[in-house]
Amino acid sequence: MSRYFITGGGTGGHIYPAIAVAEALKDEEIFYVGNPKNLEYDIVAQKGFKFLGVNVHGMPRKLSFDLFKWGIQLLSGMPRGLNPKFFVWGIKLVKAILRSIRYIKKYKPDAVFGTGGYVSAPSLIAAKILKVPYMMHDCDAQPGLVTRKLSSGAKYVSVAFENACKFIQNKNCVVNGNPIRAAFKTLTKEEARKSLGLENKPTIIIMGGSQGARTINDAAVEVVKSFSKEFDLQIIFQTGKKNYDRVLEQLIRDYPQYESD
Repeated sequence: MSRYFITGGGTGGHIYPAIAVAEALKDEEIFYVGNPKNLEYDIVAQKGFKFLGVNVHGMPRKLSFDLFKWGIQLLSGMPRGLNPKFFVWGIKLVKAILRSIRYIKKYKPDAVFGTGGYVSAPSLIAAKILKVPYMMHDCDAQPGLVTRKLSSGAKYVSVAFENACKFIQNKNCVVNGNPIRAAFKTLTKEEARKSLGLENKPTIIIMGGSQGARTINDAAVEVVKSFSKEFDLQIIFQTGKKNYDRVLEQLIRDYPQYESD
């Protein structure tokens, strides 16, 4: 039996492809590496895979811009200081990498598979340092920073879109589409409708990713009820966990007649 580390988290776009691969390797020994404070912890627990925690967070966009400016200043010979938040973030990242190195030395995986994003970075970097084979998958047409920076050392890189290959510095870049969990391959439309309590009529889903997107949610609130009535549609509104209570309050305020629904 082979042993694999699978890592990816923060958002559903990173987690569910990783889960699909983990399920496909169910006859092997799987360890899932992620942040125990993130969405992946609950999902992995439900699936029954062994979970290894790393405390890692993404670099804030403003911080990234500040770091870029500081780098330009350094090259010009006139650095004027660096946002102290960078050091805090950097220390946490180093600790996460060291923890990932300890995990690899302890469990000795045959390979590491990552789906990009900041959560996968420590394990992939640790694998690169220890010369453990690693593979990557990116589900976006324009791969994220972690994929672009670490893909050159990967054995193989899988992408969902052909356009993504031009961002990957690896000759072993393969267009596979996104991994899909087995449950979706056997579920019929009728079964899906029944499980969600939906009628047999046109359906629209509104979403801004697994975490939600405030702008999309605010716009959707304005049209969700009129769409469902004027066009005889049924709507699935995925707000994201962080936005659920706020959207619910908006809907109750704007459409009190539907509060009982």
